[in-house]
Amino acid sequence: MLKIMKACQTNTRIPKLLPLGTPVAHKTGTLDKLMVDGGIVYTPKGDYILCLFYNGPLASREDYDKNYLGRDGEQYLAELSREIYDAYMED
Repeated sequence: MLKIMKACQTNTRIPKLLPLGTPVAHKTGTLDKLMVDGGIVYTPKGDYILCLFYNGPLASREDYDKNYLGRDGEQYLAELSREIYDAYMED
């Protein structure tokens, strides 16, 4: 399973904004504007498990319509992933 997750080709969520070369084993899922990405982020400090969920259908109609092809949701998950990474890596 880890081999499959490490080969995930949708890297626009958890791994997108992480430092270049950060290994991630993850699996994405999308249904309309609902999206998820869950997996393991490998760091020199230690590994951590992360599962992110964006529920576009519960957004306001304006935000829902603005999330064309999931672009806003994917960016939101990527930014959240980076914030979690930065907090985890702090001394």
